[in-house]
Amino acid sequence: MFARAGCVTAAVALLLTAPGPATAKRASPFVPTGYRVEHRLSLQLDADRRPDRALVLRREGKIGAGTPDRRLVVLRSHGFGSYSAASEGRKILLCSSCGGAFFGTVDAPVKLSSKKRTLVIRQSFGSRTVTEQTFRLALRQGGAQLIGYDELDRDRATGAWTSTSTNLLTRSRVTERRSRGGKVVRKTSTGDVKPIPLSRVDRDHPLREGHSITRS
Repeated sequence: MFARAGCVTAAVALLLTAPGPATAKRASPFVPTGYRVEHRLSLQLDADRRPDRALVLRREGKIGAGTPDRRLVVLRSHGFGSYSAASEGRKILLCSSCGGAFFGTVDAPVKLSSKKRTLVIRQSFGSRTVTEQTFRLALRQGGAQLIGYDELDRDRATGAWTSTSTNLLTRSRVTERRSRGGKVVRKTSTGDVKPIPLSRVDRDHPLREGHSITRS
């Protein structure tokens, strides 16, 4: 009985992690079994004026505990209603229950928007200290890559905050800190940073993919 249950769980996990089709006429074939579309955004990621798509997928049910609660799928339009998967991120999005005490029992929000052919993702989590993450993704070398990352940490009790804004294209970072007294200190940094493919972006360590920043 236990062996049979294990086989069923493994089979479901395989369905949840199975890759989507190479191309499709609609976005729905890119949604794997066990997931539903939680958010979708139509946007322009290149100069062809065809509407590309960004999908936030949400896992349904409790089966397949080893699979991500949320996925980000970026689809490129090829005209005539045809789409292909440009990239998929399984670690970039907060899980629905990862908002912390600040959001309580409410699902951690994930917001999608676009600006100048860039997909912008915003999400927050925390309790007394709330962290706000902003990811900026663009099409490069045929896939979606992280080209910018901002992080704001706010102490809700004291009003102190620290913000960092990293541009992976110009290899620069701006850091600002506000103390309890209201004084803001600004510093700039440069380093060996480079765009990161969406598949390797981890929300817990967004810029972990081999880089160094030196203060100037």
